[in-house]
Amino acid sequence: MLKYDAFSNPTKKVKPVKIEIKDKDGKSFDGADIQIGMRPFERVSGSAKTIDFVGEDIIKKWKISAKKESESLYSKPVFVNPKNQIGSVVLTLQKQKVIKIFAKDNENGNYIPNFKIWLNDGKDYRENVNEIVFFNDDIDKTWIIEVSKNEGRVTYLGNIQYSPATGENPLYVECQKKSDPFSDNKPYKVEAGEHGKKTRSCKGYSKSNSGNDLGENCIVANKGYVFKNWELKNDTLVAQYEKKKSWYQNSKFIAGTITGALVLAVGIWFLYHSFGKEKQAKETPLTAQQITTYVEGDSLMLGKLESYMAIWEKQKPEIKTLAGIVWYNPTTWFVGSNESEPDSTDYKIWDEYKKSIDRAIEIRSLLNNLSFAELKNQEYVTAQQSFKAAIEKIDSAKYSEVGQKLGDVSRLTLTLIADSINAFFTPKEQENLEEQQESRMEESEIDPIQRAVRQPNQRQSATDSQTNSIERELQSATITKQKLKEYSEANFSNIAGSIQLYNEFWRLVGSNTQRKDDYDALLSKIKRDSILINSELRKFLDSICASSDDFEKFNVRGKVHSNSLSELKEIIK
Repeated sequence: MLKYDAFSNPTKKVKPVKIEIKDKDGKSFDGADIQIGMRPFERVSGSAKTIDFVGEDIIKKWKISAKKESESLYSKPVFVNPKNQIGSVVLTLQKQKVIKIFAKDNENGNYIPNFKIWLNDGKDYRENVNEIVFFNDDIDKTWIIEVSKNEGRVTYLGNIQYSPATGENPLYVECQKKSDPFSDNKPYKVEAGEHGKKTRSCKGYSKSNSGNDLGENCIVANKGYVFKNWELKNDTLVAQYEKKKSWYQNSKFIAGTITGALVLAVGIWFLYHSFGKEKQAKETPLTAQQITTYVEGDSLMLGKLESYMAIWEKQKPEIKTLAGIVWYNPTTWFVGSNESEPDSTDYKIWDEYKKSIDRAIEIRSLLNNLSFAELKNQEYVTAQQSFKAAIEKIDSAKYSEVGQKLGDVSRLTLTLIADSINAFFTPKEQENLEEQQESRMEESEIDPIQRAVRQPNQRQSATDSQTNSIERELQSATITKQKLKEYSEANFSNIAGSIQLYNEFWRLVGSNTQRKDDYDALLSKIKRDSILINSELRKFLDSICASSDDFEKFNVRGKVHSNSLSELKEIIK
């Protein structure tokens, strides 16, 4: 019999979410307090609790955190959408100490607002904050804290050695005030102009409206041009050039050529035999073997890689002239022949080694930024396999924790970093990881046909409701890197292409070499994608790729640390 009260009192949907509480070593932790959203903290009996989300609460976003105040242990907040939650939510308790920082003018004792904080932990400046949070072993270390502020032509700067365990809290940092006569109220952007390009060492901005702080090596002029000066156009310094004059266009040069030819030839012969060998020894070119040895080695120090790149750029094969002076063509006796062609073979070889340096620079840059997810997607040679294995061990939930333990790795070799990562895991974790790796190796040895039989549904399709939900997330600006990773691992065949394009965007953001051409190419692909063509990502790429000026605004420090497009927009405001 049909019960009509079922329509007036429908059964509400329930989505249970299990919350597990662990310590910094990954062990279960009993007796902590948890908070769901704005609800009061409640004590957990044991180390886990299952929360039932009912009705509309299933589709809301909740902030969940845990603490054990008596032991100064706190977790970082985790944001959860019950509808999309897969598996347990893990809250990791860490010893924590929050240090308030105030900056003061050492001349008059006045407080300085809106300052920047720098800490020798390998991260960028912290802006618009007046506190630093230290975790676990970092509390007992001694740190160098630097406070600074630029205010027109005035700079405030102060630094202090500080230990969170024993130092005062709040911390007052006294700053010295310095005036810079060459500084303007705001920095000026720098553009290479039509006939040249910026070097890697060019900082991209100038504090002077004449560009006198940029140095001689900021611009490389194209062939046939020389750099002249900087010209200020709409708050941007644009490099100006002038054409080189060919010798045959200079009448005085032609008149003096014949009389000076013998003297010049004798002089060159004398200089070459006197100093040629010594100079040749000093200017030994970089070889392909040197590049291969270094980029496939264990060091990959950024400074040396950039030095290699600068030297290799200077060795770029030039266009070969087929006939400078052709005996049967009198018109070439004075001005030379215009017949030329690029030596494509030499250039292709040169370009391959340039790309190998680029790849090594990208790996080291990702490593210095502790971008573990992106590092897992890089290719490594035989000598770097121990490092690759160590990176593979890091679970995505522990990226932040491992990053804090490692600190500044910019001067460490790959082997030292791998050893440090391995030391963070307990013997039991090491054993489990080794078993997983052995299992993967055994699986890789299975014949592909057998594997297909054993895993007939390895690539699955999302249901219609799942597809609609994920499409909405992909079209929003709030989908996170972690959520993209989960969808990638789920391997939904009907939306995999869109997810891959979104991941490609984050790979470009984390890359050391920021080229507008790469983003233009990605935008072209996204415009052909049926999901992302109507996304916030497409709109964002439209805005930054509109012009070189717009792309320069996007190319700011700190953007690599954003976890979603909305966060990235806030950083580059």
